[in-house]
Amino acid sequence: MALTPRTLRVPETANVRILGDMFPIQTNHCRTPGCANFGAPARTKRGKTGPSRDRDLRYKLNSTAKGQEPAIECKACKGKGAIRSNAAIAEEVERIADYARPLEYRFACKTEGCANFGLSIGEHRHLYGKYGYYKTPENPIYRCKACLRRVLVSRKAPRIHARNQSLAADVFSRIANKSPMRRTVEGAKLNNWRDYYTILDFIHRRCCELNGAFTRAFLTGERRLPAGMNIAIDSQSLMVNWPSRIQRRTVEMTSCCSVDAASRFILELDVNHDPRFDPFDVNHESAELDDMTRKEAFRKYARFWLAGDEMRSGRTGQRRMGRAAAEQAVGDIQDAFRAANAYEDVAEMEIVPGQGPLRDHMLRSGMLVKTGYRTLGHMFVLREILKGAGVERLQLCMDQHLSTISSFMCAFREQIAEGAAHGFLVRYDKDCPIDERDRLYEEAMRRMRAFARARSLEGMDREELGFEMVRISLDAGGLPEHGWLRHPVPTKQEPNKEVRWITERPDMEVEDKVRLYLGASLGRVDNVFQLTRRFLSALERPFYTPSGGWNQVWYGYAPYNPDMVKKYLDIFRVVNNFMHTGTDGATPAMRLGFADHPLDYADVLWPGEKIPVPKRRRRKGRAVKP
Repeated sequence: MALTPRTLRVPETANVRILGDMFPIQTNHCRTPGCANFGAPARTKRGKTGPSRDRDLRYKLNSTAKGQEPAIECKACKGKGAIRSNAAIAEEVERIADYARPLEYRFACKTEGCANFGLSIGEHRHLYGKYGYYKTPENPIYRCKACLRRVLVSRKAPRIHARNQSLAADVFSRIANKSPMRRTVEGAKLNNWRDYYTILDFIHRRCCELNGAFTRAFLTGERRLPAGMNIAIDSQSLMVNWPSRIQRRTVEMTSCCSVDAASRFILELDVNHDPRFDPFDVNHESAELDDMTRKEAFRKYARFWLAGDEMRSGRTGQRRMGRAAAEQAVGDIQDAFRAANAYEDVAEMEIVPGQGPLRDHMLRSGMLVKTGYRTLGHMFVLREILKGAGVERLQLCMDQHLSTISSFMCAFREQIAEGAAHGFLVRYDKDCPIDERDRLYEEAMRRMRAFARARSLEGMDREELGFEMVRISLDAGGLPEHGWLRHPVPTKQEPNKEVRWITERPDMEVEDKVRLYLGASLGRVDNVFQLTRRFLSALERPFYTPSGGWNQVWYGYAPYNPDMVKKYLDIFRVVNNFMHTGTDGATPAMRLGFADHPLDYADVLWPGEKIPVPKRRRRKGRAVKP
């Protein structure tokens, strides 16, 4: 008997492969470190009602705080967590890590009805045989062993005019230094905006090749990272202009970034947007399958924001109309998708529940991924990168976001149980003005000087004084009841910083604990987010119009196509890791020993190739006599 959502208690374990062997994903377990049930999965199949032998002794079914989605509650620690679709997390892992896969993972037999149809060459090499190559060995040909059809593995490069090839490096430098599209077209003397986007696609492909080569080397162990790493992870909100002339409102997207605190090397950077799916097709199929009547974890497209999800979740409509009216509005949206034949049929759809029109959100291209699934996919990819690169000890610093904390507990549960991964929460006054930051910095410095005079430690530097302050605090009586420790070393970037160790191990030495507390910071990832807005005009903050007040903003340089956000971030990742130097004159890749000099724009676009040189053109026009 096949297990269906009706017979399942929680979703089953899903298997996923990035490179090499497959690994399982099961996130429906206790997420409280130190609990006896931590990491132990819940029972998937439903048992008999009432007391029985096959009942789950560890967990019981419950619901989230809003009562909208099911959750599991640990019977030992009473911890509660939302139930997630493991299949959806596996899909998200494959989407995020797709850039690091070789080309063989993207090609498969295309003969409909063949036993190998859709089975990629990289994952099923035993089903294909090599059959030579086309022109160069970089374009191999494989033959399906079932239908004998040949499959050419070739990277489809965007065609660039010979004149634009010599201008690509100039365009790259302008994009990476905050030049808007129109100014780039005019400054680089391109023919029109179509040439700009063609060159941008070429630049993006080259950057993805460089990022993918390094990530692939980490996954396979060809490149090694330090045995102990301190990584900061956080999310950033990015805005996209309205998807159509009918829905004139901005769309919020989020990016997740993991940065090495010692070198500022970006290990992973992704966006909650999947461009491979058509929004109308997904919503139409969900309406046909009655997916919206099921709980999120048991849907086919559990990781996507479907039409009506915003109203049901209480983010917008439910606050104004109540749960019953919201459910009725969601039902009307699903009926409209069942009856529609194209996107235009539902683009002007308005639901009037009684308190004004509500237009549900739908992108023109691609699907938005829910934050919880995006963060889980990011964490699992990061775990595989660190595992392949030989990292043995990990300190992960994060913000107070429940999805980030839960994702860390799920992805790194084995390392946490072994004491090899430590999670720290960091909070500080993010909206503090610059004058207040200076005052708080001077106040913290006075406290450190007073501590040094009282203990006769005037000869120590800031780091040594901070070490002594934390050690004495831990020896005196440990941490306060709320668990937050005030960081003693002041920084203007993080005023009033406090840290909390969420995976504390009492058996550790005091000196090791002090080093972990001192290393907790989000400064590196905040610096990376700041540089994305300073280097890329498309991701700059909005303009506040004087007549519109503080509630009406205009995203003057924001793109209209959501695919552009991922392209700009992939380009920025290369600029940050291999081009941008700090005060020490080194790039993050140089600090880790992966490079001996900063890369130039032409080095990224033409690696090992002859750099195109623009032809000399005669100057037209008659000379003006003096």
